Amino acid sequence: MATPTFHSKSTALEVVKGLNAKLDGKVAIITGATSGIGIEIARALASANAHTIITARDINKGAKVVEDIKKTTGNDKVEIMEMDLTSLESVRNFVSQF
Repeated sequence: MATPTFHSKSTALEVVKGLNAKLDGKVAIITGATSGIGIEIARALASANAHTIITARDINKGAKVVEDIKKTTGNDKVEIMEMDLTSLESVRNFVSQF
């Protein structure tokens, strides 16, 4: 089997598919997943059937992202949890809920 080649223009989905990642039963926590590259990383991991948890400061914005990822990947194991990485109290609260 040939080793997949990735480059600066490779997408998160191409990397997950290229590595033939089997993520059933795995949990992925993605910070910064309400915009940009974070959304696409969350989408790629969810498409590989990972239980995907996105964190966000704005729970309402995160909920919209979760619904979109569920719809586009068919994976219902996608959820949002509130966390602000600039607040140690928020991080501790996230960890205690997790």
